[in-house]
Amino acid sequence: MKSFVVVILFLLCFPIVGISQFDKSDFTFQRIDSVKASKQELYFKAKSWLIKKFIDSKEVIQVDDKESGKLIAKSTIKTPHKAMAGFSGYDNTEVVISVDVKDNKYRIRFYDLIHPYGGEYKNDKPKNTMMLNKSGWDKVKERTIEIVEPLISEFNTYMKTIKNDNF
Repeated sequence: MKSFVVVILFLLCFPIVGISQFDKSDFTFQRIDSVKASKQELYFKAKSWLIKKFIDSKEVIQVDDKESGKLIAKSTIKTPHKAMAGFSGYDNTEVVISVDVKDNKYRIRFYDLIHPYGGEYKNDKPKNTMMLNKSGWDKVKERTIEIVEPLISEFNTYMKTIKNDNF
């Protein structure tokens, strides 16, 4: 019991690191993290990432509310697939990306993913079974996870590089 208390005290000495979550039931990705920066700095940093990552930001950013610290973007991500006869290609999966910021903390979410043949990612089976069977749908989902998780990591790294220009 004594060693358990020591371990707990030891862990409390370290700052809490970001938490990434993936909810398979509704196919939602989320990361909450902290960084020593103002709400305004985090807001502009997040908006800058969206603009750099998604070229046509005027079309992509749907909600741009500096006061509340909220950005919502709708875009597409290229998801790889293997079709019949070994041909590989990409499908454009629609996604909603939301970023919420406040002093020293931010959250990014990828949700409402929609595949052109599979439909909503939260569905167990694809909507168009002529173009995509259940096994293919499961592979599309796996590949999409492999695309989205690095995007969230990239965003996190970008947010952690806050530059202080006090000269």
